[in-house]
Amino acid sequence: IRFAPTGIADTSLGQFSSDTVRLAYHSGVANQSANRQVSGIGTPASGKPDYNWGIAGKVISDLTASTDVIKALALDPSERVIAVGFADGGGEHTFAVNRYTAAGELDTSLNGTGTVTVDINPSDSSPMAFHAASALSSNAFLAAGYAYDQGTGRDDFVLAKFTESGELDSGFGNLGAVRTGFGGDSRIHSMTVNETGGYVTVGGYISPGLEKNFGLHRYLLSDGSLDNTFGTSGEIVLDFGGYDDAIQSLAMRSSDSYLVASGYASDVAGKDFAVARFSDSGVADNTFGTGGKLTLDFNGADDEILASALQSTGELVVAGYSSTTGGTTKRLTVARFLNNGTLDTTFNGNGRYINALGSGHSYATSVALQTDGKIVVAGYSVVSGQDRFTLIRLNPNGTLDTSFGTAGVVNTTVGTTFDRIAAMVLQPSNGRILVGGSAFTTGIGENFALVRYWP
Repeated sequence: IRFAPTGIADTSLGQFSSDTVRLAYHSGVANQSANRQVSGIGTPASGKPDYNWGIAGKVISDLTASTDVIKALALDPSERVIAVGFADGGGEHTFAVNRYTAAGELDTSLNGTGTVTVDINPSDSSPMAFHAASALSSNAFLAAGYAYDQGTGRDDFVLAKFTESGELDSGFGNLGAVRTGFGGDSRIHSMTVNETGGYVTVGGYISPGLEKNFGLHRYLLSDGSLDNTFGTSGEIVLDFGGYDDAIQSLAMRSSDSYLVASGYASDVAGKDFAVARFSDSGVADNTFGTGGKLTLDFNGADDEILASALQSTGELVVAGYSSTTGGTTKRLTVARFLNNGTLDTTFNGNGRYINALGSGHSYATSVALQTDGKIVVAGYSVVSGQDRFTLIRLNPNGTLDTSFGTAGVVNTTVGTTFDRIAAMVLQPSNGRILVGGSAFTTGIGENFALVRYWP
């Protein structure tokens, strides 16, 4: 018999193998840990939580007494985990960053505690949040999102650069951050970094008027100034048709640094999948879709891309949700497009994979490509009336990989309720699947939450 760290019988016996089970708990600002040795039994079951990490594969970090949410993850060169989002201690919003060691403990070499919070509006309680993160080869890192401007009543782009120790890099922008307003609400949702080219590109939405548009800015990594060789003076604003449009995910093609921006475009009926492709200099790529862009509607209701990944052969995999007719149910949805923007019909027969997981709505918020070509999709779905961490894995041809989890699906309970994945990374050294988001626990609140799984 083998026991889980909680002392109950481990029902995964025979599906888990490791020489070490790491027992960890969160106390104050640090995770304390100890190791216990167990004999290696069986082989790791794909999709099982990795008991070498955190408590039975899970880490929960409580930053404030109210709401703390991870919105993005990044891995630095040592595979330390950078988790960014926001913390709200009961009405006082701040940008929030945690860094974890490869073992899942808070990395106290970051700011002495493993946690950094930044309030860009110290005079008021205006909301702000990081939605994107990228690690640099120097172990510095970038975080991007938005902050509300009390004076204009609008959200602004915010891009910050941190040193390895967690301090804002004073040589970047204004004391470590660049803040850009556009007259209307504007938010960054994603970013890509080209260290060789010396720039970072951010994408989200820009509202020059009443409607949101696809919006991209490119900044120089050296000092945070706009890269005027990109688009028009460092900026691209793309309107799909007079209604709200937004980028939710950016991907950069390694062969030529072309940018692929994915999200949604709206019409009178609702939101549709939307993608646009640009050259490295910001020119629309007319070989893609129609005039460099495309939209995809499923059933005349809201559909939205929330994540994307580029395959080595150039195909674009996108993930998000599509709605049933009338919009009554949102379903986890994955699609694959060829280089010219048409649906890849070798992918699940029609270019799309749709799964109405759980007993209600289901969403894909992250997608990642394994080295064997399989596609891991993460998000959340309703299980027994509560939101739970949910992952599926697809074969390269778009069919469900039933060797993953239980018949291709993994559901994980982390808190009492409202367990939602927002981001995912694959660790290069071992292929482990790491997801982050938030979990609500009764009596404690909503906290940073991470889980690591066997690949």
